[in-house]
Amino acid sequence: MSLRQFAQCFFAGVPALQAFSGRVDEMLTQFNEYKLSVPVMGAILLDEELKHCLLVKGMKANACWGFPKGKRDKGEADIDCAAREVFEETSFDASALLKEEWSIEVSTKKGQRTKLYMVPGVDKATPFEPQCRGEISEYAWFPVEDLPTYQHGDTSHVFFEEDGSKHKFWKVQPFTQALTEWIRKRKKANKKKRGKGGGGGGGGSDFVAAQVLESQAEVEPASKEETLRKNLRKGETARTDVHPWANFRFRIEPIREGFRSSFGGQDWW
Repeated sequence: MSLRQFAQCFFAGVPALQAFSGRVDEMLTQFNEYKLSVPVMGAILLDEELKHCLLVKGMKANACWGFPKGKRDKGEADIDCAAREVFEETSFDASALLKEEWSIEVSTKKGQRTKLYMVPGVDKATPFEPQCRGEISEYAWFPVEDLPTYQHGDTSHVFFEEDGSKHKFWKVQPFTQALTEWIRKRKKANKKKRGKGGGGGGGGSDFVAAQVLESQAEVEPASKEETLRKNLRKGETARTDVHPWANFRFRIEPIREGFRSSFGGQDWW
């Protein structure tokens, strides 16, 4: 059942809402317009060599791959929203790692802002899992060089497996060019830093791992032959058996009492 069908049934079945049943389409249109006006914040988690980024996939059958992100709450700062959304979708605490100068932002034609903060140096062995059930189905580290870039008529945002399964990346496309440019500048800056003796003699990684996560295990760099197809198959499936809300239950009676108070003590259900 679609949201529109559910709303029509709900408004028609609740006496207090029946007077508004003829405005369901209008209200849904207003609701969708409101959703598209709320700013979206998140982060791009990058490995130590800046060669791979973390993508997440929603639960719906037609879900698209994208970066961990979500809508900003009223009065919430951009950077705080990004940290909260990343933690909710991955259980990775990036709050101390986000920097305003390490962010990229795009806006839709309707004016919705989406800002993503760069988080370099994340260990690829880091376990990820959502804080809420039913939100994320898969995680995967993808080669940055294989991310699709937008070109008119280009269909690289859709990838088909050999078994016919489809993977969509249209949520990634708007950020690919800016991400690639940011990585290029960071590598150049770190190369200059090492040349001046500030890089501790080099070391293979563009960022010192201890700056982000202490006591990280050494991760073998991905081979040049690693492809998008192989990375898709390495994606972790979200684990629901360890979810902290697994035993959550609604307390129905307090909810009903709230409705009774709102409708003058009447039971309208």
